[in-house]
Amino acid sequence: MNKRNTLFFIFVVSILLLQACREKEPPLYILDGNWEELASTSIPPFSPRKGMVSFVIGDKAYVGLGVDENGLNKNDFYSYTPNSGWSAVSSFGGAPRAYAVGFSVEGKGYVGTGKRVGNDINPDIIYDDFWEYNPSTNNWTQKNSFDGGQRFWAAGFAIDTLGYITTGQDGSANRYKDLWAYNPRIDEWIQKANFSGDERILAASMVIRGKAYVGSGVGGTDFWEYDPAFNFWIQKAEVPGGPRQGEVAFAIGNKGYVGLGRNDSGYLTDFYEYDSHADLWEEQAGFQGLGRAEAFSFSIGEEGFVGVGKDSIGYRSDCFKFTP
Repeated sequence: MNKRNTLFFIFVVSILLLQACREKEPPLYILDGNWEELASTSIPPFSPRKGMVSFVIGDKAYVGLGVDENGLNKNDFYSYTPNSGWSAVSSFGGAPRAYAVGFSVEGKGYVGTGKRVGNDINPDIIYDDFWEYNPSTNNWTQKNSFDGGQRFWAAGFAIDTLGYITTGQDGSANRYKDLWAYNPRIDEWIQKANFSGDERILAASMVIRGKAYVGSGVGGTDFWEYDPAFNFWIQKAEVPGGPRQGEVAFAIGNKGYVGLGRNDSGYLTDFYEYDSHADLWEEQAGFQGLGRAEAFSFSIGEEGFVGVGKDSIGYRSDCFKFTP
């Protein structure tokens, strides 16, 4: 083989080896899920704020309360449907506040506890009052106060005919892990088995297939399943992404979703899907807005919604839709 043929042979072999290496490169992995910022006609009509509360009745979400960038505590409330957008409803029946708990049971909404964020003149006030919202009459009615005492930054959820409140903090900075069930039919609170993780605040909570999932927040990355049939907690796979607080959480179908919030490094955009059957987490497409904490979140049908909250720039008034 002469010199020219040798060089040509080396060139051909090199091209073949390069092509083979390229064929072995793994394909680019695209994370599941899609985020879309709602159009200007669908953005929330209320002032930028954080610490709002939400609940869903049928295909309509209700969002309200919170504290704005000027330190003003709010009591206004709004409804939202994907087809009709936002509409004002009757203001909350109690005092303006942030960091309350909300859930819905049998076609009515329930909101209670929370904190009036104070300032140099007015001190913080921690609440234990509890209110029922009737969408048919657009009225609020006060019910028996929460038996667990005054607290804020608690977690709430509803399963079948009962609503639940757990974790949170009182005005003396004592944190809790007790669990209370509320029966709207008899307006009564019943203490249940304590949350099995450590005491905490700003935890994530959601309900999947008749069981509640609570965890993360200030107090750990652990994640627990509550079975109301046996009044028992079981530890599950911890939430990925490290410690965080003020995250959002909701369920769509048989999957749960947790993400955003903040940690010591700043505000977060990562987002995860939880498969309760397999007890596995899978990372989803990251939130498309600025990372934020203490936003509202809820789901309607096959879509989840996240809005307002606080990010590295300030308080927000936008809203985003997540589709798995």
